Amino acid sequence: MMRLRILLIALTAWLCGSNAIRAQSLLLTTQTLTLHCRPGFFNEHDRAWETEVNLHGRKMILAFEDTDGKLDSRDWLNLRQPGWKADIITSFLVTRRIFYDGHNYELSIGTIPSKSDVPLTATLCEITSPLGTCEFNGGHVARLELLSPRKYDSVEIRTQTAIFDQPATGALSVPVGTYGAHAYISGKFTVGTVSAGTDDFVINAQKPARLQIGSPLRNTARATRNGDRLELEYDVEDSGGNYCHTVFSTSWPDDWRPGYAVYKGPLKIASGRFGEPLDLDSNLYSFLPPAARVTIPPVLFGNLSIRVTRDLGELGLASSTIDYNWEWDGSPLQIIPWVILLALFGLRSNRRREAWLALVPIVCAHAIFFLVRWADLADDFFLHTAQTWAFAAVFSLCALWLGAPLLIGMRPAKAIAATLLCVAFACCVIFVARLGFGDNHLKLTFMYLPISLCVSTSATAALIVTGMASRIEYASHTFVLGSACIYMILCTLALFVLFSAFTIFLFYPFHEIPITAYHVIIRKEFPDIILRAVANSSFFLILFLPFQMIMLSSRFYLDRLRAVFRF
Repeated sequence: MMRLRILLIALTAWLCGSNAIRAQSLLLTTQTLTLHCRPGFFNEHDRAWETEVNLHGRKMILAFEDTDGKLDSRDWLNLRQPGWKADIITSFLVTRRIFYDGHNYELSIGTIPSKSDVPLTATLCEITSPLGTCEFNGGHVARLELLSPRKYDSVEIRTQTAIFDQPATGALSVPVGTYGAHAYISGKFTVGTVSAGTDDFVINAQKPARLQIGSPLRNTARATRNGDRLELEYDVEDSGGNYCHTVFSTSWPDDWRPGYAVYKGPLKIASGRFGEPLDLDSNLYSFLPPAARVTIPPVLFGNLSIRVTRDLGELGLASSTIDYNWEWDGSPLQIIPWVILLALFGLRSNRRREAWLALVPIVCAHAIFFLVRWADLADDFFLHTAQTWAFAAVFSLCALWLGAPLLIGMRPAKAIAATLLCVAFACCVIFVARLGFGDNHLKLTFMYLPISLCVSTSATAALIVTGMASRIEYASHTFVLGSACIYMILCTLALFVLFSAFTIFLFYPFHEIPITAYHVIIRKEFPDIILRAVANSSFFLILFLPFQMIMLSSRFYLDRLRAVFRF
């Protein structure tokens, strides 16, 4: 008797379940849609097809934008309420299934007509699918989209998109699957877009998922170091720490760019507004964030406070502060050149006020590069290279002038050889001090050293030849013009030979050109080589001018060189 009762209960439950499933299947709807052509959402040259649909008593506009004449991942769908504008907020990439207002629909779009006056046919079929729970928390979210993964480099379209308009904080029912979250936030005067995760948001039926996205927003910046510059890229984060792609306001003035201020304790180092992106050569230039560059004085290191300001309206705070640890980038080796200069100043013959004029070229060189960096006239790699060359040339000449008393009494040939060795040693000291002893740095040293030697040797030879030419009767204008002309000629010739050797070295191993055909390479590359030689010579001539000014102001160094070389 008990077994019969259990059997009857089980049979009744099966019949009730079958009827419920049958009743549920009868409630599922299938609609055949006729979409008519009109201009596209984002580009009037594209074609959009739209129609009105009834989704369980709610009237909606469903539209499809064709961008390339076929249905693929580059096309857009648009689902909005009547009266809403067809824009980025209501548009999403093509998907096979759309989950909206608690119902899941499978969309099938027919062949796209070639003529605009022929309607597009589509089918919207309601389906059942297992659901999971998402605990949503966020403010000012106008539309939340959960997008299934897709391959961006293929024509595969998304399989599932769940859409929630004006979602309230709490539990949301979502079809089981893996998603990437995307939200459109909107205030009274401010709107923006936010993405959370990279297709790694998992919804399952056993455990609720949690999603924090939306306001309040926070102004921030990504800070990186490039030499002695702090590079800032403006950023906006939402309450979940997600990156906000765009934030703009209809109430901002014309100069709406975000501002920044960098502090070292109570001291304000720099302030201004974010400008052009850092990567100007990128094809995604219009999508890159605004950026700023700040030159940090070499005497400052430690914790920096970066204050970023921008009016976000009711979506967030107007300003916030981030910290960045600016480490001292100096090397103990950089003190070596100054120790050498102090030792040379300690010589008895240099214990005169005129001897301190040797520091003028070094100060002028630092001032020139500071102005170039401050005016942002060159990139950091070029500046670092040029500084290394220039400081090697300037330091070698200063060391030669201060160490000239050690060369007095030698024969002219030995004095010239000792001069070249002094210049080479001084250049090596600068390269080791600035670059260090690493493998890559030693390679740079061997590459930079010939250029600096050419520059320094040309300057020394120009001073010697000009001094010898004016040994009978010294005239200031003769010395200035003569040394400048001789320096330009010698330096240009030396750099031309050096750049020609570099060109042959670069072409010979990679293009298998016989070394005997080097003249063909030089003849082909002659305009570029001579232009680089003249440009570099002109640049270093500017650094050579302070030495000539010293000659005009005091005969101390000229008399010293005459004593060394006996002219």
